[in-house]
Amino acid sequence: MYTEIKEKDIQILSFIDQHPCLSVKDINLFFDIKLSTLRKRINLLYEYKLISFLRVSNRRGFRYYFSTKKGNKIIGNNLKTFSYIQDTYKQFFLPHILESNIFFINLKQYALRNNYIFSDWVSDINTAKYFKYEGKAYKIIPDGFCIFNKNNIYLELDRSTETFFKILNKIDVYSNFYLSMEYKKYFDVFPKVIFIFPDIQRSEFIKNKVESYIELKKYKEELNFFNFYDKSNFYNNLDKYL
Repeated sequence: MYTEIKEKDIQILSFIDQHPCLSVKDINLFFDIKLSTLRKRINLLYEYKLISFLRVSNRRGFRYYFSTKKGNKIIGNNLKTFSYIQDTYKQFFLPHILESNIFFINLKQYALRNNYIFSDWVSDINTAKYFKYEGKAYKIIPDGFCIFNKNNIYLELDRSTETFFKILNKIDVYSNFYLSMEYKKYFDVFPKVIFIFPDIQRSEFIKNKVESYIELKKYKEELNFFNFYDKSNFYNNLDKYL
């Protein structure tokens, strides 16, 4: 039986397109409708072949993550129903997307509980900004952006796969973005840059190295927007860190 695509379905489709690899419960945080209703609308979009879903097994069974055709080009070719994922994709790309989503979903849940504003969430696929400083061209690509409690936040997600020198390069790019004043085209106040690390040892190591590096480079004292957290402590102490 024919079922009409409604305005709410278009909104859901647009959201999934901008934020691939979210579960139905995650998506529901952003829509003022019942979870059962959202499931029906997503099933409708799937029947119309407007979205695909990825089935991933874990200790608790299966979770389903959704993407549009546009998103499929980003997270994998011909996304259909999978009971497994190709090794390269499983080990590198998908975990990074899911970890990034966890960060923003935690902030959204916290905002709902505490009547804070969470808005303008942009996934890493749309965060690139280009600027020039001292005659050189740069590109800044955070792992995501949002506005939380009136604070602009950039996410840098570390999974212990990047070298220390690559992290220092990111510090340079962010610092140059600030010093160039190019950020004024987008923000009144420079965003907080939150680095999330897998454990406290790596978090403290990188934090100390970066602080020494900033001092060595003689950057301005205003460069206090870098924040370094280990994953467990950050998510268990949001009241303290946010």
